[in-house]
Amino acid sequence: MNHPMGFLSSASPVAVSTKSFFSRGVIAFLLLALLAFTGCLEGGAVRTGRLLPANPPGTPVDVYLDANPQVPWEEIGRVYSEGTHSSASLPAVLRVLEDQTNELGADAVLVTDHWVEEEVWVDSYGISHVERRVFAEGIAIAYLR
Repeated sequence: MNHPMGFLSSASPVAVSTKSFFSRGVIAFLLLALLAFTGCLEGGAVRTGRLLPANPPGTPVDVYLDANPQVPWEEIGRVYSEGTHSSASLPAVLRVLEDQTNELGADAVLVTDHWVEEEVWVDSYGISHVERRVFAEGIAIAYLR
């Protein structure tokens, strides 16, 4: 439909482009908000022992936080994980260690170090903020059978 003053109708290419731009902006904002509220988790692994095929994702891994296994084992690699944001937690970081252990094909992880660091600060509006960093590292092991 043509408007006598030359205004854009909703079917014009410019209006679609503006809607598209607006939609992309909303999507980008939502993705950034999701990232901010879920926190960031990352991890890594370094093979130090023999090469084993990776375990399927989600394979149960034994986690030894304050104990050692009572069966013979060998070191397969070193794993680490870190979470940052106010929602980071030790259980979430340990799940990443389990994932890294599975990638190395190991049966268990001996957690050698873990800690939580928190910084609380108050902004100029009097609102408290918590920044948290959670870290864990360990030895990925295979049971000797």
